[in-house]
Amino acid sequence: MFLVPILSFGQSKSIEQLGKELTEALSLNDPAHFKSLIIPRDSLLAFFSNDTSTTLAQKQLQMEFMNQQYDSQFVAMFMLNYKVLQRKIELFNIDFDDIILEEFFVTTPEQKPLHVVHGSITNSTFHHLYFYPIQYNEYYYLVNPLVEVRDSELEF
Repeated sequence: MFLVPILSFGQSKSIEQLGKELTEALSLNDPAHFKSLIIPRDSLLAFFSNDTSTTLAQKQLQMEFMNQQYDSQFVAMFMLNYKVLQRKIELFNIDFDDIILEEFFVTTPEQKPLHVVHGSITNSTFHHLYFYPIQYNEYYYLVNPLVEVRDSELEF
């Protein structure tokens, strides 16, 4: 009997669940688990199609680009950052067991709200985890490839 692993997209019903899944994927060095937390192509395209802050022409260009480049650029940026994070976690023995998450919104220079999650880490060098989720159809996903483990707080 053969067992075939099935990769499905992580569908987190809360920020806490997404944070738990993210830190678990990082702690276990599980790239497939990490990749499952990224917003799926169809959800990303649907999100862009509902964006009212752009013109129809801009929206069509964004959607066409994302559809064509989803795997080769969008997901690839996440996975490149994942490899950097894994190296940092291994080198500095970073442990996420006692992480405490808090979420907040900041306004970008373009006057758009940015959803940010900060986690406090107990480590001698690095004290902060940041990631940027999006909620789509009641589920939370990673939407920005910049998942960071830092020594200092971000300034917005």
